[in-house]
Amino acid sequence: MPHVQIDSNLALGYHSSVPEGQIDGSKPVLVLLHGYIGEASLFERQFSDPSLTERFTLIAIDLPGAGLSWDVPALTSLAGLPVLAQQLVRAVNLLVPDAAHVHLLGHNVGALLVELMLAHAPERFGSSVLISPVGLKKTASPSQDTNIASEFADFWDFLLEDDPEASPEKRFAVACVYSILGDRVEPEDEERMIQIGMRELHDNSDGGVERRRSFVRAVTMGNSGFGKEELQGLTHSVLVVRGTEDHTQSPEVAREHLDALSNAKTQFLELPGEPHWGLFMKGGADKFNPLLLEYLTTGSVKQ
Repeated sequence: MPHVQIDSNLALGYHSSVPEGQIDGSKPVLVLLHGYIGEASLFERQFSDPSLTERFTLIAIDLPGAGLSWDVPALTSLAGLPVLAQQLVRAVNLLVPDAAHVHLLGHNVGALLVELMLAHAPERFGSSVLISPVGLKKTASPSQDTNIASEFADFWDFLLEDDPEASPEKRFAVACVYSILGDRVEPEDEERMIQIGMRELHDNSDGGVERRRSFVRAVTMGNSGFGKEELQGLTHSVLVVRGTEDHTQSPEVAREHLDALSNAKTQFLELPGEPHWGLFMKGGADKFNPLLLEYLTTGSVKQ
């Protein structure tokens, strides 16, 4: 599978809807960025939709430690995101001809990366879509300051009672997947999602699972360390999307981004019944993809 060599020390894997070397700018490009628990293959339902791939070239980049970029050290802190955003801009410039029109879509941490990419190279990108973005600057109260990962593991132990040999990594993967999918896990997507969780929690470096748990906890608590000052200069068209059953990111978090993007042309879209990863499963994608196409081609979505 292809990789893009960003510098002498960093190469990131990616998936493209066209063969390697054939991103020629004849169609506009949509770059997709997954969240921290995820990988580029999360967007399979978008890549398999001809209504999108006939109009756009899709490129999904595996972030460090994920998917095809499994051998790149994963982030341990949200503080590393601005540097990664600059590296992703360089990746886009290496993959996509200058003349091509480039849109961005990011999920969760990927959504924050999209905002930082827009801030770093505003002239390079067109409209953008932020799905369930992580929180900006806020401080969790002591009562909220709980070990999210341990809660996941304890809560989902009973699901694995028939699999006593399950590893801690599998328990945590199942916990994450079911927690972000809510109670509507579609059978044809379930194993794919759990395998994504398993791969993302596999780390060859010391303390990999614990580092990832700490990172997930920071994301869940919304302590990104970024706020209005980084985003208020953006004037792009931005669609902020969340599912009404997304219990990992509240409506207030979405509105936090809408408020911070005070000079951008923003629109907020809530999809009834969809959990955190719902838009990447069949049912959710069937609803979301036409709206995504409408937004990318017209600049707005009719609700």
